[in-house]
Formats: sequence, C-alpha cells, structure tokens
Amino acid sequence: MNKELEHTLVDLIKQHACELPDKLAYIMLNDRGDEIDRITFAELDIIAKAQATKISESCAKGERVLMLYPSGLEFVQAFISCQYAGVVAVPASLPSRRGEHHTRITHIIQDAEISTILTDSASWPALKDWLDEAGMSGLRVIISDTVDPAMENRYKPVTVTRDDLSFLQYTSGSTGSPKGVMISHGNLIHNSELIRDRMHHSQDMVSCSWLPFYHDMGLIGNILQSVHNGSTLVLLSPTSFLKRPATWLKAISHYRAYTSGAPNFGYEYCLSRIKDEDLQGIDLSHWQNCFNGAEPVRQDTIELFFHRFKKFGFRYSAMYPCYGMAETTLFVSGGQSGEAHQTICVAPESYQNKIIEQCPPGTQDAMTCVSCGTFEGLNVAIVEPESQARLPHGRIGEIWVHGDSVGQGYWNQPEKNAHTFQALIANSDDERRWLRTGDLGFITNGELFISGRLKDLIVVNGRNLYPQDIEIFVSGLDPRLEKGFAAAFAVEGSLSEEIVIVQEIATNDTPEAEFPALSHKIRAAITLEFQAPIQAVVLIKRGTICRTTSGKIQRNQTRQKWQAEPNWPLFDDSITSATYAA
Repeated sequence: MNKELEHTLVDLIKQHACELPDKLAYIMLNDRGDEIDRITFAELDIIAKAQATKISESCAKGERVLMLYPSGLEFVQAFISCQYAGVVAVPASLPSRRGEHHTRITHIIQDAEISTILTDSASWPALKDWLDEAGMSGLRVIISDTVDPAMENRYKPVTVTRDDLSFLQYTSGSTGSPKGVMISHGNLIHNSELIRDRMHHSQDMVSCSWLPFYHDMGLIGNILQSVHNGSTLVLLSPTSFLKRPATWLKAISHYRAYTSGAPNFGYEYCLSRIKDEDLQGIDLSHWQNCFNGAEPVRQDTIELFFHRFKKFGFRYSAMYPCYGMAETTLFVSGGQSGEAHQTICVAPESYQNKIIEQCPPGTQDAMTCVSCGTFEGLNVAIVEPESQARLPHGRIGEIWVHGDSVGQGYWNQPEKNAHTFQALIANSDDERRWLRTGDLGFITNGELFISGRLKDLIVVNGRNLYPQDIEIFVSGLDPRLEKGFAAAFAVEGSLSEEIVIVQEIATNDTPEAEFPALSHKIRAAITLEFQAPIQAVVLIKRGTICRTTSGKIQRNQTRQKWQAEPNWPLFDDSITSATYAA
C-alpha cells in the first residue's frame, strides 16, 4: 500500500472498494456461530455514501453525532458514514435500564453538545421512550437503516484532513466521569499503522472479535484495523460471547483467524465456562496474535489458558500482552508477533518500595510481572508523579507517552488538558509535551511492565500496595468466590489507610451460613499475605460489582456504593482495625 494514499480512513476505504470490491469486509455471527449478516468493501462504500448524504443534510462538518446501536453491522456502517460526512462520531452503548448507564449517556449528550443521534429502526422505539422520559425529545434522530442506498448518487465528498477530528472516544470512567478523548484522522492512521506493523497484519488475514463495538479495543483494534488493512473481520456481540464463549473459539477455528483477543477476564471466562466437548474438531493453530489488554494481564491466566487449549493447537507464543488506552487512540506497546512474551520475577519488598529487584524464578513469595512489550513508534518515559522527574529503568513511576497517536485532548476540558496532555518532564532539556497516563509501571530490558493505576494506589504505613494484587489474591482463595470480580480500595483508619475488599460470590445459591467463615478466611489470608490492616470484607451477589461499559472494575464507584448503600452487601463484617486488633 502506498503510504501517500493513506491520507485518512475514508481514502483507504474508497481505495479498497475500488481495488477489492467483492472482498468481504465484515461477517456478523449470532451466538451459535451462524452468519446473520455480511458486507463487501464495495457495499460498505455505497452505504457510507448514502448515509453520509443523509447526515450532511442536517449536520455540518465537525458537528458531533451520537451513535446508539446494538452490536451489529449497522453500527459499523454508521461509523464509516460519519467519516464520509466529515462529522465527529461519538460512539456509545445503548441506554439500559441501569440508572448509572442513563446518567452516562445523558452526560455524553450534554458534554459533547449533541444535537443529532444516529440509531437503527430496531432500537428506535425504546430509545424514543427513553429520550421522552429524559426530556430530550427535541434531539434530531436519523434512523440509518431506513436510508435509501440510492442516495449515494447524491453524495458530495467532504474534504477531511488528518488534523480534523474523526471521533470522540469517551473513556470508560474507571476512576471518574467519562471524558471525550478527541481522536483526529491523523491519530487514527498512525495508531492503525502501529498495530498493523507490530502484529504483522496484511490484506490476506482474517480477524475475529466479540469486544464492545463502541470501546477503543473493539473499535480501533478490530473494526477500524480491518478496513485500514483491507482485511476481513468476523464479529460476534459481547452478549454472544458471554452466552456461549465456545462460539468465539469455534469462529477463530472456522475462519482461520490470525488475530483475536480479549481482556484478561475473557480468558478466565473461557476457562470456567467452556467444556472440551464444546470444542470437538476445532483447530487454533492459525491463531497468531492472541492479544490480552485493557486490564492487568495475569501470567497464571495465560498459563492455564495455554495448558487447557494446547490440545486444540493453541500455541504459547500466540499470547500477546499489550498496553494502551483511549488517550493514545489505543495501542502503546506490545511484543513481537509469534514470539513468546517476557516475564520477570520480582522481590515483593522492593516492589512495594517502587524498586524492581529481580530474583530467580521459583523464589519464595516472588511476584511474576508480565511484559507488555516494547513501544516502537512512540516515546515512553517513567516519571516520578510528584516531582515530574524522569526515573531510571527499574524504578516504578507514572507512565508518560509522546507521539502521533496521542489524542488531541479531552473535549471541552482545557484545564484537564493542560495537566494531562501538556506535561513537561522536570529538570530536563526535553521540551516535548507528554501525556500523563495515570498508570504506574516500569521499564526493564527495554520492555514496559504495568503496575497499576496511580489513583488506586493504597499506601499503608509508607508501603505501596497495588489493589489488583490484592484482588487477584482474594479471588483465588476459594471456589465460592467469583474470579476477577473483586475491588480493593483504601479508606481512612485510626492510624493509617485500611483496606476494604468487596468480592462477588461465584454462585448466588451459596448459603448465608457460610459467609462469616468465608469472610474470616479472606481477612486472615490478606493480613498474612500483605501485612496490612483490614477494615471490612464485603461479599456481594454475582454480577453486582461496579464496572465500566467495557467491563473494568470501578474501585471508586464501588467504594461509594459500599458507603452509601448498607443493604447492598450479602455480608459485611465491618470490623474496625482497633476491634480486630483487640
């Protein structure tokens, strides 16, 4: 592909429609793996031109347009149509019955100053009722699947440059209110090229995805990566995966997918929900890039997944831990395609003091840290958050990023942009402006390792504890606990910060009589393992912990809910450190 032609995503899609008109761009499956929809590059170009014509009748270039769709090809077509029309797409999930979800969509409408909504005819009746109830019935609505394809003949190309905004990617809000990251067409092309080059993607490959369409990993890493490369993407909805996770692996086998992936919980979900008899005859040997990102990557999960599915041809070297975020469009770092990722063993005492001291594998109490690869194509620095001075390799600090994939800032947030997107490294001649990611990590042997979130760090008697370490430890204590669905956070104690652990029960039919002993088991194990005061062990129903729309645990929201809703827990021992010490 001539890079001079890769001006914007629109140029690439038009080129694919001309050169690969009959090639399948997308295939949509149901939860049983049956094809329910498909579209070629030529058909995508026609529909995009028709819908863009309709959008341009009422929306000016640069206007924000909210996209509310279920998981399906209508979403894909609408997003591409927004690019053709030169408007700024604002993808979000459909409003649900959950009050906090309504609040999120309302916030996006107000923050992005939305006047137009794109949706499909199946979703419109329920959406209309919600808009009426929310007092927003005056918003303009375009039902995209009712647009006559013949309108493509009236399409007038809109001049779009790499400096123009492509879309607003609202953050998942794991540590606060969602903010709209401004992603330009240039950001999108640069990050798409990074992903293509690092994973060795080509036109001839097939990818497969069940990730949320509106989330950065599903949208940039899969949906837009496919049209960028001119390759084919097989899609399932997140609901289909949760209902029948074996369908995902069957699709990878059937379509000989080269790249597919999930957050860490997706692999744990497969381990707990898939039976061998569900996978008879499948072949995973063509799976080259099994990416794992969006949340802490666990080495024990990787090893369990490999040992469970190697009989079906899955290779250990296919596992591809990676790191990224909405603020960098998506991708920051990853390994070499086809090569096994690196791990290191670290002494826990030095780790808690933000110093990496490696120890031999098998050392008692050693922590295993998973590398998220190298960061070619972007600049990454580890910085002390308070002094903002660059730290040497082997020290834990805040991860800062600089490069052409870094977004233009948060929509309508000038003060936050100055702090987050315009940071300067202190005591340095480096005049570049850096993105402060809010993530903690370190660099060793030229590879990036992630430690946790700066805002979530728990400080007990001068020691730094990372909540995900506590959560992982607790979830593995007992089969009655739902693995991967815990939240650890700090609250003020009498002498120092104390830990509260909120943990889902694996099955909601666990007898209440077992809760006190189970809680005591958790408390005793945390105290022994982390030598930290525990204020409360809280057990809750399965499926009720606070999570973002992309599935990340929301520790701050969980803390607020625990403090505000005393009837929420199934069991809460609520013992203060003073009482516990007595």
